[in-house]
Amino acid sequence: MLLPLLLHLLLASSTTTAHSNPFRVTTGHATTGHDNHLHPTSNPIPSVEIAPNVFLPMLTMGGVVQKGYPDNTNYSLWLDLGGRGFDSAWEYGTQTAIAEAIKASGVPRADIFITTKIPGSIHNGCCGCPNAKSEAQGCAHCHGVPGPTTCFPTAGYYTPDMAKNFITKDLELLAAAGVDYIDLLLMHEPADYLAPYPYNASKETSGVFGAMEEAFYSTDPIFAGKIKAIGVSNFDTDMLTQLATTNPKTTPVVNQCRMTVGAYDKATHDYCVQHGITYQGYSTLHGNGATLPAVVAAAAAHNVSVQSVEMRWVTQLGIPIVTASNVTRYDEEDLALFKYNLTAQEMVAISQATPPAHAGTCQDPNPTCTNVGKQCITHGCQVCSKVRPSKSCGSCGCQTCCDGCTLKNSKGLTYCANAGESGDQHVNEAAEQWWLQKQ
Repeated sequence: MLLPLLLHLLLASSTTTAHSNPFRVTTGHATTGHDNHLHPTSNPIPSVEIAPNVFLPMLTMGGVVQKGYPDNTNYSLWLDLGGRGFDSAWEYGTQTAIAEAIKASGVPRADIFITTKIPGSIHNGCCGCPNAKSEAQGCAHCHGVPGPTTCFPTAGYYTPDMAKNFITKDLELLAAAGVDYIDLLLMHEPADYLAPYPYNASKETSGVFGAMEEAFYSTDPIFAGKIKAIGVSNFDTDMLTQLATTNPKTTPVVNQCRMTVGAYDKATHDYCVQHGITYQGYSTLHGNGATLPAVVAAAAAHNVSVQSVEMRWVTQLGIPIVTASNVTRYDEEDLALFKYNLTAQEMVAISQATPPAHAGTCQDPNPTCTNVGKQCITHGCQVCSKVRPSKSCGSCGCQTCCDGCTLKNSKGLTYCANAGESGDQHVNEAAEQWWLQKQ
């Protein structure tokens, strides 16, 4: 699902599934693992209470509207079959399509759950303009907002006002198609998720989440009552700990992270459980789980697909997931997830075949160096280093980069950057100077 360098492009790519087209992807996000919080609904999908009277379905429909993406999700089909949860993001460009499908379906808004996300990082190449060398050479569009200075803000960093603007635009897009509020608003990633910054990005992350808090608690008619809960995505234990220090007023109710059989950051999941944060999983089919003997055996025993077993393993851990599809049989199979249970022995066998992934590992090695293009930061790493990196990004902790990508080092952290580009340092210096002035 790795889209043009935007983070949940990373999300989008990672949801690419073991199924070939017709399109079916599992993006996934997850819960705290407290089964006693599960709430039965009128449709086949149970839900989990993430905040007072805010119930997140254990299965939501995601998908991306993006040039070059293999296919688009059929939201109307999902509604027709009984699905009620939707996962969107500024980068996905799906807000209008989701809202229009809901309006056309006649399903009451109160029965629908909508998650959407605002960008968490907008510079250092993550907004799709890796060749920009300065503010004046930003891209025409960044996260859907007209440029040219939106890629590398003249302030040198992602401002809370920018974040507030993203929230406002999200609400406007939904409202234009008849949806008047957001159930769950997420910060798509911490500020330095895709590329290492040589300054402390926790302050920038704090400012963006602070803007979300302000909108959440606001009495301004623009925001009042229009955001039911706020959370984060792609935060590891260190990032969550920092956020708890910088923004102690509000604990994010959800942390939406990549989770698949064979790649599971148990440490972050455990942290979320301990702190009352619902851990949600995405990209549950993006891994080698379908080939594991324990998964294959369980699929045969229950007469279901290996993909169904992978998704059921995650949800049986109490973790909600995000899926994406435009095919009836895939949607029906997903909706049938909760009609069977893996045995305790099967759960243990699959879990044991899933080595816990430490936060900050080389997340997306690309041994064959296919489809790298200008996305060196996200999937330009051919060989990962054996040394655990200090943070997580697609190529963080890389040892050997693919052709066309250059191995760079920022304060001891290795990562891959597009060869011959020097824009990163310019932006980092501007941001670093801004922070120094604020000390």
